Amino acid sequence: MEIRKTLIRSAFALCLGIGGALIAVAPAQAGVLGGIDVQRACRANHGGDVWWNATLVTQDAFGWRCYSDKVMKYDNGIDMNAACRAQYGNRAKAHAFNVHDPYSWVCES
Repeated sequence: MEIRKTLIRSAFALCLGIGGALIAVAPAQAGVLGGIDVQRACRANHGGDVWWNATLVTQDAFGWRCYSDKVMKYDNGIDMNAACRAQYGNRAKAHAFNVHDPYSWVCES
């Protein structure tokens, strides 16, 4: 009888340990949702007008602007947080992993 109690306690402790480990891992996997479709964000900012295109004016994370081939002008930039919300929902936010790399933007939960 004592051996049975010991086995049950050990199994219970093992289940608690595994369950705790799974709970600890879940938030780390939920962080990055994916990249940002900068072209989509640019056109969405301008009513879907196909004349507006995402363009880099400086080679860094903050160098993205929308440029219109039709009116030959740049706008003030692309709101990366708004782009994340449009792609992944209201809780998404933008993060540039490397400010020197224009392609390092991701959306996180």
